[in-house]
Amino acid sequence: MEGCISAADIVQDKAVQDANKNKSSPAQITIEKLKLAHELLIEMRRDAIDEVFFPDNKNLSEAKLRSIVENGYSKLDKKGRYPHFCFVIEKVAKQLLRKTEQNRKRREAIRKQSN
Repeated sequence: MEGCISAADIVQDKAVQDANKNKSSPAQITIEKLKLAHELLIEMRRDAIDEVFFPDNKNLSEAKLRSIVENGYSKLDKKGRYPHFCFVIEKVAKQLLRKTEQNRKRREAIRKQSN
């Protein structure tokens, strides 16, 4: 999967990374108090990301990524519950779509130069 972002690359939210830079920030305090950086939660987020974005080790199409970005993933199920880690899925979809668009534009520019 050339040029793809793996779940491991994106499972730790940018907010978590930013909060780690400032150990006394409100975000870092929240992360520590809620244990959001716990290995089990990280693994569960990774699994949720893999399930949505990399089913059967295949990439989601740009159209499907765009659909998640535009329509959201935070939809209640029949029992009135949101999907696990839906906010993370939406954020990852934006990151993957941006990366996919950049790769497509790069490939198009290379093709134009070749002709």
